Amino acid sequence: MSKENRLAGLQLGPDGRIYIAQRGHQFVSRINNPNAAGSACGFEREAVKLLDSTACGFGFPFVMASTLGPQLRAVSQDVCVGDTAHIPLAGAFITDSVVWDFGDSTSPTNVGYGRTGTHFYSAPGAYFVTATMYVGSQPEKPVTAWVYVHPNPVAVASAARDSICPGDTVQLVGSGGTGVKWYDGDSLVGTGKRIVYRPDSTTTLTVIVESAFGCLDTTSVTVRVKPAPTVSLVSDTSVCAGSITTLKAVVTGATSYSWSSNPVDPSLTNNGPSATFTARANGSYTINASGVNGCIRSKTIRVTVLPLPTVVARGDTTICRPSPVSLSATGARSYTWLDEGGGSVGIGASLTVTPQQTTKYVVVGVDSNGCTNTDTVTVTLRPDIDLTVAGDNISCDGQPITLVCSAPSGVNESDIMWLDETGATFATGKSITVLPTRRTVYRATLPGAGECTDTVVHEIKVGTRPQFTVTPTDTTVCAGDTVVVVSSTGKVITVPSQPGSSRIAITEEDSVGCATTMESWIRGITPDAITASLRDTTVDIGNGATTLHVNIIAPQQFVGTTLGQVVLRVTHQTRSIKIDRFIDARTGATLPPSMQGSLGDRSQFEVTVPTTTLTSTTEPLLNIEGLPLIDDDSTSSVDVQILSIAGLGACTDSSSKGGLLTITGCGRGYMSGLRVGSALSVKAYPNPTSDNLTVAVDVGMIGTITIDLIDALGQKVMSSTTTRTSTSRSIDTHVIDMQNIPAGTYRVVVSTPMEVRTVGVVRR
Repeated sequence: MSKENRLAGLQLGPDGRIYIAQRGHQFVSRINNPNAAGSACGFEREAVKLLDSTACGFGFPFVMASTLGPQLRAVSQDVCVGDTAHIPLAGAFITDSVVWDFGDSTSPTNVGYGRTGTHFYSAPGAYFVTATMYVGSQPEKPVTAWVYVHPNPVAVASAARDSICPGDTVQLVGSGGTGVKWYDGDSLVGTGKRIVYRPDSTTTLTVIVESAFGCLDTTSVTVRVKPAPTVSLVSDTSVCAGSITTLKAVVTGATSYSWSSNPVDPSLTNNGPSATFTARANGSYTINASGVNGCIRSKTIRVTVLPLPTVVARGDTTICRPSPVSLSATGARSYTWLDEGGGSVGIGASLTVTPQQTTKYVVVGVDSNGCTNTDTVTVTLRPDIDLTVAGDNISCDGQPITLVCSAPSGVNESDIMWLDETGATFATGKSITVLPTRRTVYRATLPGAGECTDTVVHEIKVGTRPQFTVTPTDTTVCAGDTVVVVSSTGKVITVPSQPGSSRIAITEEDSVGCATTMESWIRGITPDAITASLRDTTVDIGNGATTLHVNIIAPQQFVGTTLGQVVLRVTHQTRSIKIDRFIDARTGATLPPSMQGSLGDRSQFEVTVPTTTLTSTTEPLLNIEGLPLIDDDSTSSVDVQILSIAGLGACTDSSSKGGLLTITGCGRGYMSGLRVGSALSVKAYPNPTSDNLTVAVDVGMIGTITIDLIDALGQKVMSSTTTRTSTSRSIDTHVIDMQNIPAGTYRVVVSTPMEVRTVGVVRR
């Protein structure tokens, strides 16, 4: 306690109240309701005023109870405005009547009678009450009491909103006292000056406000609950994944609707009181229905998405003709089979069908939750397909082979598969190019065709073309002569030559058929086709040196060709002309003779003219410069003989062609003429030969005969000579030993002073 408010004593009074004496104060405080806690105890600081200059000391005086004996007293009261005070008399007393003065002088009922004083006080205040008891007609000493009339609180209550939507809350505020209680009918719904209340319908709440003493005042406040739409929605449900689900709410009193989902479902479509979505994941869906007064009623449903069964159909196949096919399905509890048109073809996990055409079957599987899923199986009816493969069967020297597979019309040839020997697919399409390194078997087929197509087999063998040569590769012989063509592998072909060009082919193959063909060209020339001539010449001895012109004459077929070197033999009478030099008619170059000799009264020269290109059938070949030797008119001959033309063998005219040389002294002369020497005939046998070769020479002359054996390269292999001493015609034979000579083609060249003949022979 503070110094200004020192407690001196507490005393329970006979009226049931506690009185408090405080040292130095001229009043006594009182607790009117000792059994109430807090402000409800009704503490009054200056409850009883003391006489002037009288102050409390150290508490109340001690009174011995034994000295008090019975005492009459009136019990003081505390009431509220509007309450009726009932003032009892306490103690033992005898009385005939009691007269009460309630201290309320303005009240017409201020005087009362009876053992208990009863009075209605209409205004707050402290009223001094006396009770006078009468015994008979004599009044006793009055007893007194105080009636304290406390003012009532003024109850005030209000709502933050006078109308709300169902389910909303409203804040209520009460004032006017120290305590506020809120009642919905007889039910206490809250205490305190502020409460939050959620009424289910329009409700009037009774508000009781209590003062600190406990006086009450009552008021009311009404909260109107506006009507809201009614919404009913099915309870939580389960749907199958992927199904298009519609939620339908039964709604009344709504003017607008909205749907939402959690998590957000992009497939949700708002259709007024109903909504549609594609079930993909578990979630909740809420409808909000708005009424005309703006109140919203919501309802939420939880949707569980059930997985679909994994239905697997088996039986995809290709058949060549209508035949039974077994279909089966797994992954569900029950199955229904449909054709492409949706018609039922059976039920159950397995089914046998016999389609008459390519048909697609759909199986609908249902699981224990009623969710369905489908799978498809196709039975393809394909007609028999015959494939053919074209391409070489032999690859020679690493040659790539192109294989082309053909199928009947209507078949997509790009689907053709090519298989190797292991059965693995290495290419697709109509054609392929392969490069096998060994014997390989390739197969062509169509995927998925089953028995409807055969698998075409194509075998390719691998080989190497033989390498060999033939001799000769190109030769020119006299038409009618026998030509022997020999290969390096030992194959020999003997053919008679024909006029013109002939092709002889020799083919060699390996074990698989890889072949090499080598050619030998044989050019047959008509005997005596090319010859040389000396133009008849008349000279006047008085003119001195003269020139004789030698031409080469060839058939038209040789015009434009180039001849090899031409070897000529020139014979003349020594008494008629002295030859100084030989000149190339084309270039003017001097050609030294390779041989010069005498034969009786005649002189001989051999002259080689270089390569000559024929521009016409008669081509200038050689010019002979000489000096006439006789001074009288005379005629002599100059003979020209072609010994050989490189590459033409003995088909040239090797007989001597004479040109007349007429020498005049006094202007006289002779007509020109032509003299031809005797003919030489040569044969060789046996031909071909592997042993001895006999050469028969038929000639009529005196002189040396030379026999040469020339190989294909123009080299002289063997040579022999013999001398004739008679002009009588006879056949001389000569034997050539061929045993040690390599196989091949050769020429036998027989030369006399007048002629040269060549015969082709073969050594096997």
